[in-house]
Amino acid sequence: MSHHCHTISKMLLQLLLWLLLPASYAWTRNNHKIIEESVLYDGKWRRMINRKVQMPSVTADFAVCQNVGTDKAVIVVAWNSTSRTCTMVEEFMPASDSFQYGHAAGMVEAKHGRRQATRVAAEHELEEECRLIGGKDWHLLASNVIMDKYTTTAITVYLVIDADTVLDSDAKPRDDTEQGMRVVPEVSYAQLKSLLKKGKMTVVGSW
Repeated sequence: MSHHCHTISKMLLQLLLWLLLPASYAWTRNNHKIIEESVLYDGKWRRMINRKVQMPSVTADFAVCQNVGTDKAVIVVAWNSTSRTCTMVEEFMPASDSFQYGHAAGMVEAKHGRRQATRVAAEHELEEECRLIGGKDWHLLASNVIMDKYTTTAITVYLVIDADTVLDSDAKPRDDTEQGMRVVPEVSYAQLKSLLKKGKMTVVGSW
């Protein structure tokens, strides 16, 4: 009897949603089609393109950002299981003209090869930025995620546990544009929440 009532309630709910939702809700992404694409700006690291999209009732133009090359990126969360803290970096963010905190991150480039390129990129970023090597790594997500609504870059997120510290003199060198970057070790969960609340991390960096 209870199962029968549950089925009826579910059917009534579906009917109610069908009646209340606007007609446009019925359109799926298959009804949105890119009909034209052109390059607005082509730089060393970023490309801005214009996508003209045919939508259910209008045609719209969207400025979309791509990373030049593979258009893939990695974020690496470095966790110490003994101290129950993570290692982060503080670096200059040209968009906000400020120093912000975040996890090791970077683009997947041709130099990382074709085989396991994202994993190699994650290892390089962890060493270059956090001065850590090794450890046990896991994918935090079942698949890649797109950075945001107007960016095509697909991000792979790794969790690395108990990596070993490497000296600055022995680590892979950082890019010239990363001057001022510093390693911030032993960041607790409470400190992470505080950084987020105070706006000291970007949306992507808050992973």
